[in-house]
Amino acid sequence: MSLSLQANAASMPSLAETLFVPDASGRLNTNSAFFSSNGIKALRRFNGALCRVAPGAAAALARRLIATPPRHAPRAWETQLLERADHSSLTVGAKRIPVYSWGRGRTVMLVHSWGGRATQMGRFVQPLVEAGFRVVALDLPAHGVGAMGETDMVDCAAAIGAVQRTIEPLHGIVAHSFGVMATLLAAREHGVAAPNLVSIGAFEHCRWFIDAAQHHLGLSEQVAQRIRDNFEARHGHRVTFDRLSVVELLRESRCNALVIHDRHDREVPYAHSHSLRTVGRHIHAYPTVGLGHRRILADTSVIAKSVSWLETRLA
Repeated sequence: MSLSLQANAASMPSLAETLFVPDASGRLNTNSAFFSSNGIKALRRFNGALCRVAPGAAAALARRLIATPPRHAPRAWETQLLERADHSSLTVGAKRIPVYSWGRGRTVMLVHSWGGRATQMGRFVQPLVEAGFRVVALDLPAHGVGAMGETDMVDCAAAIGAVQRTIEPLHGIVAHSFGVMATLLAAREHGVAAPNLVSIGAFEHCRWFIDAAQHHLGLSEQVAQRIRDNFEARHGHRVTFDRLSVVELLRESRCNALVIHDRHDREVPYAHSHSLRTVGRHIHAYPTVGLGHRRILADTSVIAKSVSWLETRLA
């Protein structure tokens, strides 16, 4: 890839910041104001041409855009929270995984979403500690302050599994969006045993993620299939997109779950929560209104509901 192409790709809005926008049908919004921006329009035109003349190069560029999480500087309160944490780290594959912990007691792990960081879930820390829990959070691979490179759901699941093995037994996990899928994949692939899961803003299947990427990045079906094939080949065809149903992963995990989702979520449609709730009577729902996809993580009622639900699961 040329330096000019790299620079142009780097200046584009990140996929994670633009991807999950539904329309009135509750799935994808093709008229989002965000996607009418000049940056996205230019990228889609460029990708359309590249898909026709050089599908291999188009797939490589799109894969890079999809696999590189956005990174944001932490806010002051997040820095203060990290100053109060016990710090450690693990090496998983080629990535160093920072791990933070607070408090003592039964352990609850916090798993952030794509493009987030450990402290994205930081508003949960003090209420959980005050309820008598030990809280452990990690920066997923290629996430967090100073992180670089690319990652995917398989790498993230491996990191969650590695951290979990250092803190057994685990009482529960509070996860957000992509973090829910990575957590459930870790349960299947790495034996993460978390009997209780608080799922916030989760999507129902990874195919939805790639379908949305295909549409919003202006990729042809041939190029989108190349991306899927390359992903599966990278992992030795052990993990396929057909087996990345979050609904089925939740069913296989047999964990108790509290499914929290906002009816006005403009990134992951609320309809996805209905699919998760069909898994069984051990899945409990807590819908919210007007909190969206990210502000929900700071809402006091959501945090209180999550903490009290985890308390009721104590043996």
